Amino acid sequence: MLIDGVEVQAGNNAQITTNKNNISTNKTNIKNLGEGVAGSTALTAALSALPQTSKESKLSCGVGTGAYSSRYAIGFGCASKVNERVDINAGGSYVFGGSKSYGSGTLESGVVKAGFVFKLGGLKKPTQISMKEKESMEEKIYSLEEKNKKIISQNKNLATKNQTIIAQNKALLSRLERLEKITLIGIKSKDLAVYKLN
Repeated sequence: MLIDGVEVQAGNNAQITTNKNNISTNKTNIKNLGEGVAGSTALTAALSALPQTSKESKLSCGVGTGAYSSRYAIGFGCASKVNERVDINAGGSYVFGGSKSYGSGTLESGVVKAGFVFKLGGLKKPTQISMKEKESMEEKIYSLEEKNKKIISQNKNLATKNQTIIAQNKALLSRLERLEKITLIGIKSKDLAVYKLN
């Protein structure tokens, strides 16, 4: 007997038909497995796009997307700072196109995650500042700038007064020198004690 161009014995027909069916099923399963793996990769990409804890707020939530090959997924998750040492996060993602069965199992269309972060050892203050800290610093800087302007203005006034005092001192010194010259000219004797000071 001739099947698909190959001569076979009559007793092997059932076996060949079974093998053909198995090969066809395997092709479908392999295709579904490939699509399932692409979907799993898209699910993972969507999860990795979700937020971690925020420094500015106690709770942060977000949406992420992921794509791989011809599969697309969307994810949603939240993260929270419980205290200085503990952060938690949770989320999930869903791949469009549904789950894929590959014969002995199924690659599902959704996935969830949960995580805990425990900080050990000494805690260092973060180098980044929050919006409240930034606003407080800006107010302090503005206040210091205003005080600086007043001090500079006062220093300018003092400098002007100092220049006036210096000019007056120079004028007084010059006058004193003239008076000394006049006095010395009027003195004929080297003995200054003979003159009364009144």
